[in-house]
Amino acid sequence: MMRTYTLKYVELAEQHAEKMAKRWAMDVQNNARTPTYKNLNEQKIIFQCVQFYRNFSKMFVHEKITEEVQKYFRIYATECYALGIPMAEMVYALILMRRHIWLYAEFQMIFSSLINQQQALDTLNRTILLFDYASYDVTREYQELAKRDKLESIRLLDILESNVVEIASNWAATVRKDKQTVFYHGIPKDKLIPQAIKFYSRLRTLLFDPERFEKGREFFRQYAETCRQQGIPLHEAIYALNVMRRQMWLHGEFQRTFVNALAHQQAVDSLMRIILLMDYAAYDITHYYQERMLLED
Repeated sequence: MMRTYTLKYVELAEQHAEKMAKRWAMDVQNNARTPTYKNLNEQKIIFQCVQFYRNFSKMFVHEKITEEVQKYFRIYATECYALGIPMAEMVYALILMRRHIWLYAEFQMIFSSLINQQQALDTLNRTILLFDYASYDVTREYQELAKRDKLESIRLLDILESNVVEIASNWAATVRKDKQTVFYHGIPKDKLIPQAIKFYSRLRTLLFDPERFEKGREFFRQYAETCRQQGIPLHEAIYALNVMRRQMWLHGEFQRTFVNALAHQQAVDSLMRIILLMDYAAYDITHYYQERMLLED
């Protein structure tokens, strides 16, 4: 059974959840350690924090963490993952939630005047322990989600690599007749296909290698150099690369796996990972062309 002072502590967490959550949201959206939160919908993250505080009493009531609370932690981790919040920021946001409980005036009053030193110590220790459990469970779930997404993304890459010649041939045929890539029309198909095969074959490294950003920068500068040597203007070089991505997605087996075999968030994550890569590619290619133009001037 909860002691009277603990009950009061829990009641305050529930009654003042929204006020504390608003202060937490202001903090987390302006904190240097949680930059991702700055671009998230304020009402959405306030609601998430309110739910956490309202579940706080369920954590306090029992000596051990219940299955219901653990289920909530998994939901919390899934929500953060879906919002694109990095794991380190998610954990620090939890730390800030705990801090905003202690900073709230009503709680300060409890600790300063309504309970003795031992009671305060017991309550603080219990709060810290609960947030330790929360950090453990949410990071474990987050890592499982990330691992699952990576495995599903690898499935798509397996399909790509098994059909690489066909997809590269489709890309070459497309850019040789597309009105947006007129400079490609005169390049023989057998010279274009190896360029696409090289991109598709390197995609696994460009997406998952620990040094993928450095390797990606090097790869796309080489791509830009090849395009420039062929006399292809910058806008067509970038457009042709986007067509490579499009031809990959249009392949029948790729589409079937994407639509039928992947969970919604896994599908979205796979798409966003590739889109982000292409955004970096556009920057690196443009940068290379600009450098060469300045040297020529």
